[in-house]
Amino acid sequence: MSDDLVIQSGSPAVRGRQLIDDARKALDEVRCTPETISTLVDPGVALVRQLGDADFEQFLVRVHSDPKLRRAAEVLERALNRMTKAAESHLRLVDDLEPGEARCLRDALCAPEEWPGYPIPPGWEVNDNGIYKIEPAPGGSTTLVLVSNEPVMPIAITVDRASGRESIVLGYRRHGRWREVRIPREHTGDPRALLAYRAEGLSVNSITAKNWVMFLDSVEVCSGHRIPTTEHTDRVGWHGDIYVTGPGSGIEISDPTGAKSGWTQSGTWEGWLSAINHASRSPIPWIILYAACAAPALRWIRPGHNPVIDLSGPRGRGKSTWLRMAGSGWGRSDDGAGSTIYGWDTTYTHLERLAAATNDAPLLLDESMRVRSNFSVGQAIYTLAQGHGGGRGSIAGVQRTGEWTNVIISTGEAPLVEHTEAGGARARVISLVEDRPVTTANREQGFRIEAGILANHGHLAPRLAERAHFIASDLRARYETRLTHWSTYVVADTRLLSTAALIDVGSWLAAEVGIPEPKADWRTALIDAISSSVTEADQGQRALDLVRDLFASSSAKFVGRRPGAAEPSGGWLGLWPDDVRRAKTTEDKRCIGVYPSRLDEILRAAGHDPYPVLAQWIEAGIVVRDAKRRTKDMWNPASGRKERVFAFLMSKVLLDS
Repeated sequence: MSDDLVIQSGSPAVRGRQLIDDARKALDEVRCTPETISTLVDPGVALVRQLGDADFEQFLVRVHSDPKLRRAAEVLERALNRMTKAAESHLRLVDDLEPGEARCLRDALCAPEEWPGYPIPPGWEVNDNGIYKIEPAPGGSTTLVLVSNEPVMPIAITVDRASGRESIVLGYRRHGRWREVRIPREHTGDPRALLAYRAEGLSVNSITAKNWVMFLDSVEVCSGHRIPTTEHTDRVGWHGDIYVTGPGSGIEISDPTGAKSGWTQSGTWEGWLSAINHASRSPIPWIILYAACAAPALRWIRPGHNPVIDLSGPRGRGKSTWLRMAGSGWGRSDDGAGSTIYGWDTTYTHLERLAAATNDAPLLLDESMRVRSNFSVGQAIYTLAQGHGGGRGSIAGVQRTGEWTNVIISTGEAPLVEHTEAGGARARVISLVEDRPVTTANREQGFRIEAGILANHGHLAPRLAERAHFIASDLRARYETRLTHWSTYVVADTRLLSTAALIDVGSWLAAEVGIPEPKADWRTALIDAISSSVTEADQGQRALDLVRDLFASSSAKFVGRRPGAAEPSGGWLGLWPDDVRRAKTTEDKRCIGVYPSRLDEILRAAGHDPYPVLAQWIEAGIVVRDAKRRTKDMWNPASGRKERVFAFLMSKVLLDS
């Protein structure tokens, strides 16, 4: 008997040695001279032997007749049975191959036929029990070291369309079912990084991880480019001339969390048109829908900002229904996971990544009342409208900044701009108000719309993208024409007029793909909304003119302006540190402080709402404040203590400064 007979077992070494000795005695009795190949046995046991079928049967008969060798015979017979079963599953043994022919990894693993076929790399043994590394053993023999107790093989290489980064898709068996997992390419070369995928079901551990890396590298080298390379993306929207609306729409969507699982088609286009037709007499839903329709065209229009539309109103007036109606053009727009509707209960980082993943599509945010206490809506509006995230560092240097082009549509019981002190937000947001009465007819209308779009959705986006791509050269000219048109109706900030022009282009695209014109006069409703937004935005400037007049005409009513002066009959208005030597801080020397109660009284008497006005002043740097308050503590030279005031910078409010 050759010394190449090896049994590797998880059992104690003494038992393994006894089994080897028994097998050698039995083989000597039947006068066999085996050469070494590997066969299939239970995990943890690798029996190396070479026998013809007839010789092996004769061997089993002989050892069964000897009580001392009966146990060894049972082990060997189980090995033969597993070998036969594997052969029936198309596992080919080395001695069955033609000279120079290589075994197929897919066939050896009994993997799905649709997976790629390529040779097993030298130095490795695979079967439907797992992966083994062939290592030399003492005496010139070889031994098999377990790497994975489940079959696994690379089945694809995917390249991110945006970043160019590669990932490897591994196919593996877990609990009798074949699965797939995408792993970044850098992780397949890092044993520690591979351990994280144990939670996905990969049978990797700290001992075998290094051999996993070696196996995956060997497979890629040996495959000879037989592993297919595909593209994937983590964002919808335009990728060259391909518009990705969701899973199965041209380029594979990388969506491990299922966030885009609802961005699919269901029902029919005619069914969707019938559903939205129930809203034909209401203007607000058509403004929302047309804004969403403009999203695929932003690539060619290039307005310089992302439009922001906000819909507010009391509960039960149909806000969420109108938002879902717009979202149904891209997919399922309900409250479930994977929906096209998202919520305001989020963080800055998540919101940025959400916007980047919803590129060239409407970003629909429901229920602004759910904003977290430490979340700045003003900052979110600026970030979303600018179309790029904040700069961040990484281990490698500077992290790639997320970018997006989309239409932001929000709903809530209170206007979005009331959640922020940033006055500039009002110049970026068109605020719509839905205040229609709660009636039985309106409720039935909402039920019909929601039932219809739940059964029929996802048909609008591909039609819009196809049409926008076809008339791409005309979109910018169309937008500029509508921008000029809207500027003749409303005097407003350029960004608000630009948003109105985009909505108008969206209505044109909607008509191009076959959406009938509604009966409601949505353009008049949009003009009213813009006019209201302009009125609020202009309040700050008119109120500032009022305060400047106050400082010019009533400076004597401020403490410190005239040292030693008696308190006026109406009381002091605030603090004016005219004597800079007595001011306690540098800021006190250049600020005029107005008592909060007096400023509130003055603004309300002139018809101004103090809250949004102060928000605009703070954002513009006209009013300076302490870190956690809208007010500031300034030194009162008369009383010798600090008092809380609204602090106006002299350089901003005194015309002669």
